[in-house]
Amino acid sequence: MDQPLLPALSAWVAGRAVPLAAEGIVVHVDESPSGWAKASMTVALDGPRAVGRLTVWDTGEAELEYGVIATGQVECEHRDLASARDLRQALADLTGRLRGGRHRREAGCEAGARAGEATHIENGLGED
Repeated sequence: MDQPLLPALSAWVAGRAVPLAAEGIVVHVDESPSGWAKASMTVALDGPRAVGRLTVWDTGEAELEYGVIATGQVECEHRDLASARDLRQALADLTGRLRGGRHRREAGCEAGARAGEATHIENGLGED
């Protein structure tokens, strides 16, 4: 990995929370308790029409979730992030979906998950 992912995610959130709020997207961050074997951070984004979440572990594993509030349709995608660039791409994909960008169905969501049950996602790295 070229840069530790969790600090990179924190930096992205710090730089993007206010601009996203101006677009009506609320950013929330949750970190795993210290002492866990695999540290993680979840960034949740709540938009007016959709919600999303990106959970990243220090190992590079990541889960991207996106849900449409009106329909309850939820998409999930597992990613293996090898660099800060991969992380920025995942965040760009997520914010793009919340802004009305591409929409595709992915396997892997828990059965019965609904967009209304999904929580907020935060953003953290440089580019969206």
